[in-house]
Amino acid sequence: MEKLRYRNWLFFEFEFWIRLIWYYIKNRRLDDKKYISQIFVKAHGYQMDFENPKSLNQKLQWIKLNDKRELFVQHADKIEVRGFIREHFGDEYVIPLYGVYTDFSEIPLKELPLPFIMKTNHDSGNYIIVRDLEEVNWKKVKFDFVRALRIDYYWFQREWQYQKIHRRILVEQLLSDETGRIPDDFKFNCFNGKVEFIYVANDREGENRRFIFNKEWELLPFSWGSKWKKKSNMVSIPSIPQNLDQMIAIAEKIAQYYLYVRVDLYSLNNRIYVGEITHTHGGGFDRIYPREWDFKLGEKLKISKELIEQLPRITNSVNN
Repeated sequence: MEKLRYRNWLFFEFEFWIRLIWYYIKNRRLDDKKYISQIFVKAHGYQMDFENPKSLNQKLQWIKLNDKRELFVQHADKIEVRGFIREHFGDEYVIPLYGVYTDFSEIPLKELPLPFIMKTNHDSGNYIIVRDLEEVNWKKVKFDFVRALRIDYYWFQREWQYQKIHRRILVEQLLSDETGRIPDDFKFNCFNGKVEFIYVANDREGENRRFIFNKEWELLPFSWGSKWKKKSNMVSIPSIPQNLDQMIAIAEKIAQYYLYVRVDLYSLNNRIYVGEITHTHGGGFDRIYPREWDFKLGEKLKISKELIEQLPRITNSVNN
C-alpha cells in the first residue's frame, strides 16, 4: 500500500497552493501561441510554425487554436460524451456507470460493485483501479482527487475545451476478462474522417507496451509517446481483433466531425466499448520517432479553416 505523503490536511493545502500559484504566475503571462511555441521546441527539438504547419504535431497545435466548436467540450468531458455515444451507437457501447460526484466525500465506497475504476472527467491520467477496498490508501486517493478537481487542465497543454468542463468524479465498471486482466486500449487515430493508424496500449498493468499498426494490422516503424513507455519492438505482438472492421467503422463515424481525432475503443469478449474521444494525442507534445514520420504523417492530414467550416454539425447530447 502506498504511503501518504502528507501527515495532515494543512501540509497538503499549503504545498498544493504554493505549487499552483507558482505555476500560474509562470505560465499565465504567456498567451497560447507563445506558450505552445516554448513547450513545442523543448518537446520536439524543432520550431513550431503556426503559419505553415507541416508535421503532424505542428498541425495538432494549429487545430487547437483554430477549431473551437462546442462539440470539443462535450466530447472531452468523460461524462457528457456518454450521451453522444449512446445516441449515435447504442447503450451497449457505453461502459456501465456506477456514479457521478462533485465531491469525493459523496462517494459511497462500500456500496460500489467491485472491481471499479474511479477517475476525473476533465483531465488525463488521474484515475485509480480498485479491486479490493482494503488495499487502497483512501486518504491519499482523496488528496489526489480533491487536488485534481481544483486544477484547470487547460493551462498544461492549452487545450481550450478543458476550461469549459464542469469538473466531477465518475466511477465506472472496470472492464476485465475472466483472469482479471484489463483489455488492450485501441486508439484509432483518424485524419479527415478516416483511420490512418491504430495505436495500441498493451498490458497496461504489466509491461505497459505500445504498438502502432495500419488498418491492415501491419506494424509501423515509428513510435509516438513519452520516453518511459516501452516501444513496439517487443517479441509478443497483439493479435488482430476479430471485430477490427467494426471498430474502424465506429471510429470513422465519430471522425467525420473532425479534422483529427483519436477514438479509444476496447474489445472484450467480442463486444466493443467506447473509452474516450481525444482531440490532441499527447497535447501535440509527444515526440514521434524517427522525426521523418512526424512530417510524413503531417502530409496526410489536411487542415484549413475552410475544411473546418465544411465539417458536419451535430446537436449536443447529454448523459442521463
